[in-house]
Amino acid sequence: MVIKMKKKSLYKDIFREIKHSFGRFLSITALLMLGVAFFVGLKAAGPDMILTATNYFEKYNLADVDVQSTYGLDESDVELIEQVEGIKEISFGYTADVLFENTNLVAKVYSILTDGSLNVNGYEINKGRLPNKSGEIAIDYDLQSKGYKIGDKITFVDHNGAAFTDTFQESTFTIVGFVSSPKYIENTKRGSSTFGDGVIDGYAVIVEDDFQMDVFTVANIRFNNTLNVPAYSELYDDKNEENVEMIETALKGQPAKRLQKIKEEAQSEIDDAEEELQEGKQELKD
Repeated sequence: MVIKMKKKSLYKDIFREIKHSFGRFLSITALLMLGVAFFVGLKAAGPDMILTATNYFEKYNLADVDVQSTYGLDESDVELIEQVEGIKEISFGYTADVLFENTNLVAKVYSILTDGSLNVNGYEINKGRLPNKSGEIAIDYDLQSKGYKIGDKITFVDHNGAAFTDTFQESTFTIVGFVSSPKYIENTKRGSSTFGDGVIDGYAVIVEDDFQMDVFTVANIRFNNTLNVPAYSELYDDKNEENVEMIETALKGQPAKRLQKIKEEAQSEIDDAEEELQEGKQELKD
């Protein structure tokens, strides 16, 4: 009985305190509700953002691994990559860094198939369309802030301002669209370059027929073991680390072989030129 009386007295004191400071009670209650709501929101936002990113990457078929080579990827590289186990899709393509004429803007140019498609590393069309024939270009959506619009002409120049002679079939392109890429969803910067001030300002997309290259420069690869694995998860990182190791093992020693092949081809051209020169001198003597 004594204990019950103490509890009853305690309840009365509590209610009396609330009644005498009802405004303070409401403030504290509101703060607690706000804190709980904020905590619940944070707990839900993380998984929702990861799910949104995962769906976005899946929609545009973002590559798990991009293989790039300064010397290019020749037939032997392509064959070795295609033999790696667990690959779901591969897209081989071309890339090059360029300057936009009469500007200081540096762009990385990517190839897509002539029909405007790309199996891996697709593009979200923000305005207009993707190029589907020679002389057309779609550029980074962020470059709209530089004053570009659909129908404008863009001319590529080399790092010294000279026209490209051995990289592209065309040098001047007409803008047909603005695009976004899942490759750059996290980055405000687009990477580094040996052109200009060393910073890439944006990217551009042209059909592969407008590239004039003997070998591919990039391979975009998706693996089976990362399908339906949430982006940014530890599981995804672990699986993709295995994928990178398999690619590196398959291509071990290839850069040195490629460099040696380039040197041999260059030496062969020098030898042929010297032979022609000697033949010319002999003809003059005769």
